[in-house]
Amino acid sequence: MSSARGSVAARKSQGDVAFKDVDKKTDVDTTDRVEEPESDDEFSPSVLRAGVFRTSKAQWRRYSKCVVAGGMAALLVCLAIPAGIRSYVGCQSPNCENWLEEMSYSIDATKKPCDNFYDYVCGRYSSASDSFFPNAFLRLQVRIFLSFYKRIMLQDVDTLREDEGEDSPRFKAVYMTQQCLQEAMNNVDRLDTLKEFLATYNLSWPPDKERLPTSLLDTLVELSLKRDIHVLFQLQPDKDFSRPGFHLLHWDINIQGVVVWLMLRGVLIEKGELDKAFRQSALLLTGRELPPQLITRIIDLDSRFLAVTVLPLLAVRNNQTLEYVKFSDADSITLQANSTVRLLHAVNRLLPADRQLTADDRMIVKNKFILPFISEIVLGEHSGSETVAGYVAFLVALQLAPAMSGRYLESLVPSEAVSFVVRLLMCLIVPNQQLSYAMVDLFVDWFVENDKLAAIRAMSAALWKATESIITDLSWIDETTRKKGLEHIRRLGRVVGHPFNLSDAKRELREHYAFVPRLPASHADMFTTVHDAHARRRLELLKATKPSVRQEDPEQPMILVNAFYVPIYHWVFIMDGIMFAPFYTLTVPESVNYGALGHVVGHEVTHSYDPVLGVFNASGLKDDWWSPKSRELFDKRIQCLRDLYNEVPWSYGVRYGDSALSENFADCGGLEKVMRALRELGPQPGVTLGEHSFTAQQAFFVSSCFKWCAKYVPKPAAGEQPDDIAKIYSPLNMRCNVPLMNTPAFADAFGCAPGTIMSPKVRCQLF
Repeated sequence: MSSARGSVAARKSQGDVAFKDVDKKTDVDTTDRVEEPESDDEFSPSVLRAGVFRTSKAQWRRYSKCVVAGGMAALLVCLAIPAGIRSYVGCQSPNCENWLEEMSYSIDATKKPCDNFYDYVCGRYSSASDSFFPNAFLRLQVRIFLSFYKRIMLQDVDTLREDEGEDSPRFKAVYMTQQCLQEAMNNVDRLDTLKEFLATYNLSWPPDKERLPTSLLDTLVELSLKRDIHVLFQLQPDKDFSRPGFHLLHWDINIQGVVVWLMLRGVLIEKGELDKAFRQSALLLTGRELPPQLITRIIDLDSRFLAVTVLPLLAVRNNQTLEYVKFSDADSITLQANSTVRLLHAVNRLLPADRQLTADDRMIVKNKFILPFISEIVLGEHSGSETVAGYVAFLVALQLAPAMSGRYLESLVPSEAVSFVVRLLMCLIVPNQQLSYAMVDLFVDWFVENDKLAAIRAMSAALWKATESIITDLSWIDETTRKKGLEHIRRLGRVVGHPFNLSDAKRELREHYAFVPRLPASHADMFTTVHDAHARRRLELLKATKPSVRQEDPEQPMILVNAFYVPIYHWVFIMDGIMFAPFYTLTVPESVNYGALGHVVGHEVTHSYDPVLGVFNASGLKDDWWSPKSRELFDKRIQCLRDLYNEVPWSYGVRYGDSALSENFADCGGLEKVMRALRELGPQPGVTLGEHSFTAQQAFFVSSCFKWCAKYVPKPAAGEQPDDIAKIYSPLNMRCNVPLMNTPAFADAFGCAPGTIMSPKVRCQLF
């Protein structure tokens, strides 16, 4: 990434000292912040109006709200909206969709498949779809939320306790979710629990000058390592990629925490209520008013913190690099003297005598360029100030509030209704993060038909095999690159629906979650108990003398309608939520299943080779494993792909070939892999969709496109550019059309003459 250097103007206020200028590496030119005239909105510092933070219509904020809105809508429909209104959702079970019938109604036979295949397949989708949701992904996700959480709410916990025992992870998952939902709906508030948690660490909001933390670094490290609460940074034991089975400290950004606060902050700024939220929350917690000068200093600190942490989120595809750093070298990356000694002390005070870290031990650092600024806050001369202590207390309370206090949450958010929805979201998120595999085991029991997981696992295995065959057959790479490419796919891990053997899942689940104790009665205490248990288990792995290998450890929430590749860890996750129509059912021909879910899986496998995410070795380090000659030939193919996407008629001048390169590569490369896997199955029967008859090959392409159908594909106005986040993906019609127009087999299947839009003269052979 490119970088710009700028200084932060020191601002001095009564009662505290402003931070000195920090020469930090950002991706935003912040020099316009010095001596800037006052804005009409005093709580919108210039750094948040510059670069990626400033668009003509605050598009990045709109995008963030849309992401959350889907989840909120699902919860409201599921829990808070009467049955009469819920009827608009349509069927409320993941298994109820008539996939082939809807696909047949969606096809617009008046359109020519060789001109615009998306318009042909999706031309009547708006009338064919029986739901007001814009696309299949969101519609299916809502159905899954409705059916799964309704089933959880109706589950008799006493019967489950009697059948499986209180030590059962499945019981804990249901009990925790039910208790959370019941307390949210009954407006149970545990503000005292929140206050007690803060007081344990001498934190208060507003800060108490007579009782500030002795060492802010010690406090933050203990919160991260022992309580699983990550503020300003995330420090926790994780894989040592260079020594399988062993663990190192990973130092990184708490991405989830930053995103939550970023979105809430954006709403408050738009309403002109940011200072009000700070004042109200402080008054509720301690009964003390916040001095105006302290509000100004905290908002300035918050703006600067977000300026250096949000940038990696907006360019997440380019910020995956990690480094192994010895503690003895900590001073060089923090730019703070004695940081080695202080960081070691903060960690070792939490470890037993026989597992103390030394200056020669290593840690893994991601997004290293933010550390000088973070270190200035927690290690610099003002780390003991009331400004920093107050800001930390505010962020800790913000993380705890959805689990502990609706009243505190209401002091921050614009309305009581929003506070309620945020609490409901917490009821979804926490069990699915902390007890993910227990939740998915229930989901599989209740909704996934017998043999479906086995069939999808077989499809996934076929795609791994097809990828090996493609790498083996490539004529343009040398043998050294071929060998490394084959090693790359062979070490690619996968979790398909469930990490365990279903016949023995309950026993394996108990072993996997044996570290989680029996849960207390209140949800606030459940929250801290489960987080403490995860932190304790991870901390026990640090400086262990024997390796600990748990193949299930890269744990993810599995009921999402999604699949993804995790770079560096080199794992593919195929979630249970995507194992339903219009992605997969046991009753449709394999050509249809392979075109839908098969292409999704192929897409994720291809990410492990893409020019952005596929460049890490087994040690987690960036390593161009291509030979120079093979890399040169590969780069030419990548440039061809860039040009193809930049020049298609549906881009409207937006250079998706550059901004969405990783996803475009996975879409096109994944199609090649799944086509080969389908061919390996042998001849497939034709498919009839209503009045339309297709060969198996044609049906495969129709299904591949249908999953991208939407009721509306937005077109940018003249001169308008989508925001940076949205441009990570090409528009849905391009995700259908471009991989197919790049595939000669598509033109053959539909008889597209050379030179037509869907049969261009120039194609890009990636593999």
